[in-house]
Amino acid sequence: MWMLSGHLCRYVYQALEDSNSYTRASALTCLQKLLNSCELTAGLLQQCHITMDDVYRKVLRILQEDTEAFPRRECVSFITKTWHCVHSGFKDQIYEILAEGTSNDFDWEVKMKLVEFWEMLINQELLMTDVKLPSYAVQSSEKEQAIGTIQNIQELVKTKCFDCLLRLLDDYDQSVCEKACLLMIRLKDYLADVLQDSLTSNSLAKKRKTDDSPTDMESIYEKLKALDLTCRLLQVSRTCDEYDKNPMSLLEDMLSYQTDRPHDLTSPHHDTNAVDCY
Repeated sequence: MWMLSGHLCRYVYQALEDSNSYTRASALTCLQKLLNSCELTAGLLQQCHITMDDVYRKVLRILQEDTEAFPRRECVSFITKTWHCVHSGFKDQIYEILAEGTSNDFDWEVKMKLVEFWEMLINQELLMTDVKLPSYAVQSSEKEQAIGTIQNIQELVKTKCFDCLLRLLDDYDQSVCEKACLLMIRLKDYLADVLQDSLTSNSLAKKRKTDDSPTDMESIYEKLKALDLTCRLLQVSRTCDEYDKNPMSLLEDMLSYQTDRPHDLTSPHHDTNAVDCY
């Protein structure tokens, strides 16, 4: 394969250190594509004398230290799209950085991609795990599902994803709030269904006999229910940037500014319109 014989994998990996932020971001995108191929992944590790943990250490370092937003955005996308490649022992470190560091990033698109990461994880661990079973197996399945959901919730709590999403509900950027809110509403509805099924099958009632404390699943559901997420979604939807809802309006404003801008560069409207279009 010419990509291996031409040392493309090594060049892509080296480009992560390039002085140009667009090049670093493009290298991350290309690296993610390389990891889709077992042959190219093996070539990358061999040519650069590294391990997969080394790859993710470099990506996390870029995410934490890069001063430009473009590479940081691609770092989060890279982690999301290659999550299946991450060794289980390395995941806790990634959770910590994403929950505590990336959630405070100044770039709103980085945080949008962070919500997408948590959405991927929640889908994978909870929302997309249902399997259609024959009617005779439904009753036992409901008990197993409730127990499995409790265990999965406990694992998700350790990732701090719920704390992170709750903080993002109050983010200064309304688009981030809206995306986090939509995910939390899906989660709340799912937990409501599981709790109802588990109470019907007495799986939680049995737990109550030996332990009066609420489960993580119940605690999270009560928190989400108390937030009135539907009202919150309505609020942020009304205040989202017009450019988010109608990207064509940005182009229209730019063309309008170019056509109608005042010839007098000292005009008080000149800088304001230019900044708005930017």
